[in-house]
Amino acid sequence: MEVVVQNIVQLRAVLLIACAAGAGIFLFGGLMSLRDLERMSFRLERSTVLQRAATYFVRALFFVLLGVAVFWLTNRSGAAATPSASITGAAETPFRVIVTPLPTADLAQAQVVAQNVAGATPNPDPFSMPTPSLDEALLVTVTATPLPGAVDLLPTFTPEPLLQADALPTIPPPDTPTPYAIPTATPVPTSAAIAQLPIVSGTSEATPQLKPLFDGVGAPVSTEGACGDAGRLSQPEAGAAAAGALDIVGSAVFAGGSYKIEIIPAGESVWRHIWEGPAAIAEQSLIPTPLQTTLFPNGAYFVRLIVFGSNGDEITRCAASFMIQN
Repeated sequence: MEVVVQNIVQLRAVLLIACAAGAGIFLFGGLMSLRDLERMSFRLERSTVLQRAATYFVRALFFVLLGVAVFWLTNRSGAAATPSASITGAAETPFRVIVTPLPTADLAQAQVVAQNVAGATPNPDPFSMPTPSLDEALLVTVTATPLPGAVDLLPTFTPEPLLQADALPTIPPPDTPTPYAIPTATPVPTSAAIAQLPIVSGTSEATPQLKPLFDGVGAPVSTEGACGDAGRLSQPEAGAAAAGALDIVGSAVFAGGSYKIEIIPAGESVWRHIWEGPAAIAEQSLIPTPLQTTLFPNGAYFVRLIVFGSNGDEITRCAASFMIQN
């Protein structure tokens, strides 16, 4: 326990600064939470903000109490340590420094060592030493003796002449370009030559009829827009003229599927997507807002209703024709 108290006393400044910083941070967070409370209008949001502010204030109070505890504990430990130190100092005996003289050197022993060094044999100079001579009688002559037996000579390689197949291929002669005849431009017929052409009076061939660009998709034929129990178009009526806002009314009955509304001008083959609804409707508006016919040029149009099942397969479809006359 005393060791812990001593550590706290040594780290007093650091602990007090940490407690002050923690209290300041959480106090600032609580004040900012109270500021956000003024912008909250719902009861649930206000209760959440109040709970957060209370948490911040409780944490700030905890750091304040912790700092007060550290301050009180360190002051108490310092006050308790001062009298004991004074009593201990009064009871102790002051130190005494005893100065002793240096020992006297033994000069007789030093003289004996000096005499021994002076009588020692000096080291010879390596450069003044004689150079050793080489005795030739001590040299050993080594003579190589060949191994018994005949030595096989290496075979001589004789190059063979190249065969005809191994010879380099002959470079073929360059290709001779084939001449091409330049076509002659056909002269433009003059008016006199055109006047001499025979005139065909009449033929027995029938005049070809124009065919539509699509087969039943671009121009559907429907009088009432009814396509069964799953879907029905009540408005626009067949052949009706529309101007301004057009409301598409009908029924789309399905379970877990969806329906889609599309429009196409007469004579085209690409349907324009208008709206797709996920809920079934019975004799109501099939689109959320009326269709603005001013966005389309005047003419004949077709509107189509497609009903899909829960698995994404098409159940039924129906179309109705109308005119836009803005």
